[in-house]
Amino acid sequence: MQFRTIKTKLLLLFVPVTVIVLVISAFVITHSVKTTVQNLVEKETNEKVTVMEMMVEEWLTGIKNQVYYLANSSMAKSMKPENYLTAFAEVVKNSNGLFDYILLANPGGDYINREGAVANIKDRDYHKDIFVLRKNVSVSNALISKGSGKPIIVIAYPVYGENNALVGMVAATVNIESMSNRISALAYAEGEFALVVDGTGMTVAHSSDPNLIMSLNVLHSEQKGFIGLEEAGTNMTKGEAGASSYKNPDGGTYQLFYKPIPGTSNWSLGVGVLETNITAKSGSLVVLLFITFGILIVVVAVVAYIVGIVVTTPIKEVGKELKRFGELDFTKTVSKADAFLDRKDEIGQITVGLSKMVGEVRST
Repeated sequence: MQFRTIKTKLLLLFVPVTVIVLVISAFVITHSVKTTVQNLVEKETNEKVTVMEMMVEEWLTGIKNQVYYLANSSMAKSMKPENYLTAFAEVVKNSNGLFDYILLANPGGDYINREGAVANIKDRDYHKDIFVLRKNVSVSNALISKGSGKPIIVIAYPVYGENNALVGMVAATVNIESMSNRISALAYAEGEFALVVDGTGMTVAHSSDPNLIMSLNVLHSEQKGFIGLEEAGTNMTKGEAGASSYKNPDGGTYQLFYKPIPGTSNWSLGVGVLETNITAKSGSLVVLLFITFGILIVVVAVVAYIVGIVVTTPIKEVGKELKRFGELDFTKTVSKADAFLDRKDEIGQITVGLSKMVGEVRST
């Protein structure tokens, strides 16, 4: 291919310019696509966090209502074991494992335990919440039940007697495995999970890894190989909403979106999304974009080549006639260039002028 031909020059003009324009456009659009996809993922995940947070709040509210009802019942207000022990035991029995135990303690912290003996819980935070801080309700952080060995929380309500005097406290130990079961039952994308942490940073529910329940504390997670999770954990235990990036022990990088759970002591629910899943969504669009641009470059090159042929073919024929005229060869009376006489463009004008010139020379 000779670089002095019009076809070549058209290709060298249109193709590089097209490539430059498309490359610049590709970078701009790629950045825009990645930003848009990131924003969409954040929006979808935050919506999922909100739905789950409402679900956990609803779960807690339902339990609170049951305990509140017991604390305001006449059997609890009587403070007589013969009035409430059997009824409380029935509630536990019919709770499908939700309640581990329900007790009624006096202001001194004494209550009847599972074995029927008197025990004391005055040193427990929920006892202090009700009798010292005079809270209307107390929701503890997670702990392991000494009776069942399962992870539990304690929800306590005050019991008021005559003249609105604070006479006792109903405390229900709640099996929080049911909370994990609820969030695990939801649909998750590959590489996505949900977790709930209490006010101390302890993981009390996890949708995909039950081994982390009561094992992973997000405030001390780096020692278990979770790099960067402690920053999110600090915000979560402060009752803040937000998003943070961290690395799992297996090296996977996750975006964790979290939100506080109302009615708790700084509990928080979070949804983790594998970052490669986010980039994969934008990556497929970017690949499609570059394929499209590649096709456009080929199309432009083909069009430029065809245009070159269309433009140069009549010029070549006119050029042959000019060369023949320059050699003073007037023997041919019919030329391929005559086909361009009716054209209204520059080629037609040149052909008409050449034809007149040849005619005048012949007539002399």
